[in-house]
Amino acid sequence: MIRLDKLRVFPFKTSEIYWPGNSSTETPLNFVFFPENSNFNMAFPKLKIPRRFVKHATLIPSLVPRLLYTRDLVSQFLLFKLIPVRNITPAIKNLFIDTNPYLTKVDERYMKGNYRRPQVLDKINNYLNTVNSNENLVGRRNVLLYYVDLTQKIPDGPVNKRGWTVINMFKTGNFMNYEYVMLCVWNGSKILYYLLKGNDFELSWTRVFNIIGNMKQRITVDDIENNTEELANDIIVTSDINEVISGEQDNSNERAQVKEVTPNKTPESVVSVDKFKATGKDNERTKKAVKRYLQSRPTLNTIL
Repeated sequence: MIRLDKLRVFPFKTSEIYWPGNSSTETPLNFVFFPENSNFNMAFPKLKIPRRFVKHATLIPSLVPRLLYTRDLVSQFLLFKLIPVRNITPAIKNLFIDTNPYLTKVDERYMKGNYRRPQVLDKINNYLNTVNSNENLVGRRNVLLYYVDLTQKIPDGPVNKRGWTVINMFKTGNFMNYEYVMLCVWNGSKILYYLLKGNDFELSWTRVFNIIGNMKQRITVDDIENNTEELANDIIVTSDINEVISGEQDNSNERAQVKEVTPNKTPESVVSVDKFKATGKDNERTKKAVKRYLQSRPTLNTIL
């Protein structure tokens, strides 16, 4: 485990980091979570940040697009034993800040894609800069965690990635008081941390452009089979299940394909749906629909 201030710049990588800031003699950290193609629920357990390094979490409200601090949004923190806080006091040390709800609002309002557009880029930059304008967050060290899941779909082209905001930081030299910019990559089996910018050094913007621009989805059949149970536990199947059930008659060809493939699978690779709580009168029919749904959509783009 390497201390944050001892990390070497990219291409050096590590899976475990000692995060300072919890002692009375150290300056607290703001972990600003900036996901490319995931969300807090899917990414936080993969980041492998021990609770002794961060115990509190929050999100920052916004006017445009409108984002409110609501119980539904902050309840996700409780799932991982993080304490949701609204008013940050000096007694609170390291703090985890989730920006994904705001980024989702931006995607819905301005249509996802081409983050180089001024109205989109300026909105995201202004939101990331709130860690400096919010009086409760001033005086803390800011760490930007740019998270990418290589097992999920990644947009093509650098300008179509949320990571364009990170590229623009290096291009303009305006890091908005972020002392550390980390690239966090989940490769399907473990998390890898790369330091793009440290306290007194940084990569060139062309190098960052190539790194982020060339990132693509990488997933194999073995990855799908080994992670099926994990994905089934993480996903909350709602309207998509109803869609599968209602379209059962129209998907006869797809169902026939599933029946042909399933017998060839080993018992360990067959999707288990016992953990899903079936609703309605026909529980078996619902379970079968869930099973077909998971097997027919291995990349699971619906979680984004």
